[in-house]
Amino acid sequence: MAISNIVCGFMGGCPCTGVLIRTNVNIQTGATHKISQFINAVIVFFIVVLLMNVFTYIPMAVIAAILITSACRLVPKAIIKQLWNVDKFEFWILIITWLVCVFKDGAVGLMLGAFLSFLKQSEKTSETQMKIETDDKVMTVELDGSLDYINGLHFETKVFDQINTDEPTYVCVNLTRVIFVDIDGLFILDNLFKKKGVEVVMVLSTEDENSVLCKSALYQKLKSENNVFNSMSEAHSAVTSREGKEA
Repeated sequence: MAISNIVCGFMGGCPCTGVLIRTNVNIQTGATHKISQFINAVIVFFIVVLLMNVFTYIPMAVIAAILITSACRLVPKAIIKQLWNVDKFEFWILIITWLVCVFKDGAVGLMLGAFLSFLKQSEKTSETQMKIETDDKVMTVELDGSLDYINGLHFETKVFDQINTDEPTYVCVNLTRVIFVDIDGLFILDNLFKKKGVEVVMVLSTEDENSVLCKSALYQKLKSENNVFNSMSEAHSAVTSREGKEA
């Protein structure tokens, strides 16, 4: 805790007291600077050194009332109400996490809540955001987001089904707006570019030498064969001219 607070201080963050209630009270009173925790520590120090004899006469019921009131203020009532209105799944994740933290173990509750949230996020991103159009034997596939182990299967199934339906001669895969491609996504792209009966080209405006895609043998092979283009218009012009030559 001490080391983490030192690091927070160097990074300009607000160190925590190690007590959630005290930290929450600090924030609710309008504290916005890391010096607030220093002031809190100084006040506590003087109370312990100079006024402890007086504070020992405070009834435990009074202290309990203060702690209960402060603890109740930790409950994010506005967030709970909003979750109930707009996202009941997230609401129940919150309730389950709270119940496990209170009646079982805090760490177990947080891990369970994080796991359930991850499952929901995975379900939401399982379908790749993409656009497929076919025009005169040229099919364009535009991806937006990432191509990874979560949504790779959906991408592969949808693109291959569309190829079998439209039977294009060329496929232009636009990866300009793709943020990330992992090894599973790369494997799916490799299967697509190796598909027989169709010629596939890639559109990639910015080359990241450290990315999985640009370091792959597939990308290097496509680049050496001049099948990597900077824009969709450039790719369309190239495949159109190739189709004209073949005709």
